Amino acid sequence: MTRLTYRTLIHNQKGLSLLEVVAALLILSIALLIMSHFLIRSFEQSSGQDEQQIAMNLARQTAEQWKQDTDAYRQLQKELASSTSSHDITLADVTINERTYRQTVTIQRFATANTGTENNPMILLTVTIHSDANQELARLSTAVANPEIARIGGGS
Repeated sequence: MTRLTYRTLIHNQKGLSLLEVVAALLILSIALLIMSHFLIRSFEQSSGQDEQQIAMNLARQTAEQWKQDTDAYRQLQKELASSTSSHDITLADVTINERTYRQTVTIQRFATANTGTENNPMILLTVTIHSDANQELARLSTAVANPEIARIGGGS
């Protein structure tokens, strides 16, 4: 067996040189830089998708509130009676997760092939959600029936 002594360790230079260490660190830093670019892009995309998901949920919630409220239906009928085709209503801004969403509700008479627009108690309700930068994030269209008629028909 060979005995390890200070003299044998100094003469046996099998360690890493400074140049090899610097080259390895350079390669590692370039790889981390490339990976960080992909991580940042994925976080940005995730944030955009999160914003669109919140906007769509907000549009659904607003449409459902308008569909269930009898007083809102009467107000919609009054608004449509005074306008020719459609009417835009801007609702209060909503702030969620430090982002502000602008809500606009567009109402118009719902036309069918059989009844046209005059005798149809249905209203087409379109909820549009915009970001602070005025970018459209979500648009939801739904038909609203008279809630009083819907309750009478649903109870029998």
